[in-house]
Amino acid sequence: MNADRGRYRVDVTAVVLLAAVLLASGCGQKEPAPPAEAPAAASPAAQPAAAEPAGQPRTAAPPSAASPASTAPAPEAAPAAVAPAAGVFVQEHETGVEVALVEIRRTAGDSVTAKWRYRNTLGTEVKILKGGSAWSEVYKLTMGAFLIDSVNRKKYMVITDAENIPLASKHGDWQGFSLAPGQTLSSWARFPAPPAEVERVTVAIPGVPPFEDVPIVK
Repeated sequence: MNADRGRYRVDVTAVVLLAAVLLASGCGQKEPAPPAEAPAAASPAAQPAAAEPAGQPRTAAPPSAASPASTAPAPEAAPAAVAPAAGVFVQEHETGVEVALVEIRRTAGDSVTAKWRYRNTLGTEVKILKGGSAWSEVYKLTMGAFLIDSVNRKKYMVITDAENIPLASKHGDWQGFSLAPGQTLSSWARFPAPPAEVERVTVAIPGVPPFEDVPIVK
């Protein structure tokens, strides 16, 4: 009986000592540190660009609306070639100069007037009228002209006055007439008018192939 009581006292004393040790050790512990915050996700601007495959060319981004390339003015088109005036027929004179038939127009006195123009495009001076001592030499470029009415099969020569002088332009003198490079010379002659129903004629000028199917201007 006494032995059991002594063992009981020892057990209680051991429990009290163990509790005191545990209490002392618990008071000396430090509070756990708060968990570290997770690193913020990197922004899209800070993320490195994906590496391009080696040897592949870099593709440029298309220009935006505010890009200088999109606002640059378009290149100017080359100027268009100047077309010849409507109704102008062109042939080559036997000397090589250009002859342009400007018009055939009905005029007063039941007549028609033809107008044409010589132009030297060869780059050198060209003599288009040889000259001579006869009074008619100055009319050589015009008095030999005529019209052909294919409807009535009729030929119309240059009109002359009571003294047999052609109603036409005259050029040069007894020495003839020459055209300098780039120079032009205008000529005209008057003919009897074909009937009113005739709207087109063929025009023959000395030294030039015929101008065919030329409309008569009213």
